[in-house]
Amino acid sequence: MADVDDDDAFERLLAREAEIRRRLEAGEIDDDEARELRDLAGEDPETDDGRLRLTLEQVARIADEGVDPKLVHALLRANANRLSVDAAIDLVADYEPDRKWIEKVAATGVGPLDHRQLHELLDNDVDLRTLKAAVVCDDANPIALAVMATERVSDPSEFLRVLGGPDGPRLSRAELEEAADHDLDPHDLARVLAAAPGLAPKAAVHLLAEGVDPHALESFGEDGIEIDVEALTRANRSISLLNLEWKGRQLLVGGGQRHIRRSGRVDGVFVGDLTIDPGVTVDIGATVIGDVLVEPGATVTISGRVTGNVGHRGTVPSA
Repeated sequence: MADVDDDDAFERLLAREAEIRRRLEAGEIDDDEARELRDLAGEDPETDDGRLRLTLEQVARIADEGVDPKLVHALLRANANRLSVDAAIDLVADYEPDRKWIEKVAATGVGPLDHRQLHELLDNDVDLRTLKAAVVCDDANPIALAVMATERVSDPSEFLRVLGGPDGPRLSRAELEEAADHDLDPHDLARVLAAAPGLAPKAAVHLLAEGVDPHALESFGEDGIEIDVEALTRANRSISLLNLEWKGRQLLVGGGQRHIRRSGRVDGVFVGDLTIDPGVTVDIGATVIGDVLVEPGATVTISGRVTGNVGHRGTVPSA
C-alpha cells in the first residue's frame, strides 16, 4: 500500500502539471517557460535530484505576474539555502534583474545572499565592481560596505580598491567611513598616509579636508625628509605646526595660528594664519591655506601660494 505522503506528493505533482498545461494552452506562458517551470518543480520522480518543488500557488503566481521562471531559477541556484522560492519570485517581480547580473554577483565571491541583501544591492544600484572591491576589503559585511561607498563616494569602486585593497593602506570600516564622509580623492589620502607612516587615518583625512597638498607631503619623502607624526598632531585636534630645518630651509607642515621668528626660506604646506615677526626677512615658498600677517620691520617675499589675505604692516615686495 502506498504511503499517504507519497500519494499527496503525487497529487500535488499532477495538479502542478495540470496548471502548467492550462497556462500553456491559454497562451499565458510559452514552451520555454513551461519547461522552466517543470524544471523548477522537478516533476520527474525518476530523475529527481533534490530540486525545489513549486506549489500550485507559486506556479500560478509566476504566470499571473509575468515573472520569468529562468530568472527565478537562476536566483535560487546562485543563492542556495539562503533564498526561498517566494522570495526569488518577489525579487524578479520587483526588479527584473538581468540573468547576467545574477551570475556576476555570484562571481564576485560575495557568497549566497538572502532576500534582504539582494534588495539592498538592487535598491541602491550598487555597481558590481564596487561589490567586488568590498569583498576584497574582507569586511565582515561587504554588502553594507558596498552600499555605504555607493551612497557617499563619487567613485566607490576606486575608493574601496585604493584604500581597502591589499596594495593600499587597508583602512578599517570606521576609517573608510571617515574618509567617505569627506569624499576625498583616495589616491591623495593614500599619498598622505604613505608620506607619514604612523599618521592616524582620521588625522590624514583632516589634513586633506583642510586643503593640505598631498603632493607636497609626498615630496618630503622623496627629498629624504622624515615627517615627525607626533609633532604634526601633538598640539590639538587641528593639525599643529611641524617646523623642520633642512638644508637651510624651514619646512612647515600643519596649521593653526603660528609665528615665523627667524629669517630664511619657508617651504611646505600650512593650514591657518602665519604671522611674520618684526625684523624677520623670509621667502615664503610654502602653500599657505589662510592669511599671512607681516609685522612692521619684517620683509617677506611670496614665491609660493597664499590663499587668504596678506596684511601689509611690513614690506612685501611680491605679495
